[in-house]
Amino acid sequence: MRLLVLGATGRVGGLVVDEALKRGHHVTVLVRSPEKLGDALGAVKVVRGDALDARAVASAVARQDAVLDVLGAGNVRKTTLF
Repeated sequence: MRLLVLGATGRVGGLVVDEALKRGHHVTVLVRSPEKLGDALGAVKVVRGDALDARAVASAVARQDAVLDVLGAGNVRKTTLF
């Protein structure tokens, strides 16, 4: 299955990416900072961009079977993402 993970560089996102790879899925990630992917960097397809950019998201979603949204915020009082 082709999976897109939004929020892949976060704590939960990293766990989701690791599990998806273990299960044999083809994983694409939309990230601002690919270097934060650590060991997963060589195992996933990276689309560099921001989840708040509709064009970047549309490009990353193309040809995926599913999208896993594990975006979070360090301080929910200051975010408009949700």
